[in-house]
Amino acid sequence: MAVKPYLIRIASQKGGVGKTTIAVNLSAALAQKGYDVLLVDADTTNPACGFHLGMEKSNRGYYDVIKKGSNIKEAIGIHAPSGLHVLNGRIDAMPFVISYAEAKRFVASASKLPYDFVILDTQPGFYDPKIAELADEVLFVTTPDMPSCTSTIKLSIEANNRMVKHALLINRVQGTRYELNEREIADMYEGRMSGKLPEDPLVQEGIASQIPVVLNRKKSPFVKAINRLADMYALNKPSKAQPRRSSVISIFRRRKSQP
Repeated sequence: MAVKPYLIRIASQKGGVGKTTIAVNLSAALAQKGYDVLLVDADTTNPACGFHLGMEKSNRGYYDVIKKGSNIKEAIGIHAPSGLHVLNGRIDAMPFVISYAEAKRFVASASKLPYDFVILDTQPGFYDPKIAELADEVLFVTTPDMPSCTSTIKLSIEANNRMVKHALLINRVQGTRYELNEREIADMYEGRMSGKLPEDPLVQEGIASQIPVVLNRKKSPFVKAINRLADMYALNKPSKAQPRRSSVISIFRRRKSQP
């Protein structure tokens, strides 16, 4: 009997935290490790995976599967340099809203495909929590600043209320004294931390070349970190984070009291 693929939803409350970069490179890293991976550009407002992979001219993708009933197998493309399978976003499609029924049908279809992982890159902002329940896990992405972290906490509280398994990844870490450190963010989040990814100029090089940096920059600090994240998912699918009370206010006061 075929094993159902593990569905990971990549999410954030704010834009600009590097969510799509992580979705693309995590997918490519898992594919490099021998896993069958489907990357889904499920951003219904501003799909961007195509720009990262040179597939922005796709004339069929997620929109067509959701709204037009297209066969999902026929809408999947292949990113030649990596062999990654991609259900792309249509950049020429108007923003649209996906209903719970549509999301449920899509997940049911994707779950029948012969993949080990299905990774969904979704639009920033709040989401229908019922739709979030359809994924096996939500990976929240934040940057190490108070606005991004507090907005992410709001998403995690809703996820806890719905008993959705989730974890938090810190991206674009520069190590300055102005940033929240990992301990402070962990105290706010009080869930399972998936690590941190450093700010790395080679990431922008990968986006410009439309080849994920994980494919050809093995010694990059970002690549080493994204490979650790891929290993975590490949070997140790984490347990559900338990609902806990956030301590955002206390952390904020502590930071203000520091010189």
